[in-house]
Amino acid sequence: MYFEIEKQAIDALNKALDQYDEDIDRNFRLEFPPDPKLGDLASTIAFALTKKLKTAPNLVAEDLVSKIEVPDIFSG
Repeated sequence: MYFEIEKQAIDALNKALDQYDEDIDRNFRLEFPPDPKLGDLASTIAFALTKKLKTAPNLVAEDLVSKIEVPDIFSG
């Protein structure tokens, strides 16, 4: 079940990244955040996008999150 969740999360992130005009390395992984209060899965993809957009990481992360279509598997 975890691998299906991971796959759908990565697919959703890639679809969100498609909305940017920047060429970004799509070879990223998901990991568990250091603090469970930060969520169930984490990625550093926003930092890679930050370098391309030359924008503050928190702004890039907020924009990226707004572009993600949350898969049904994450609905509770």
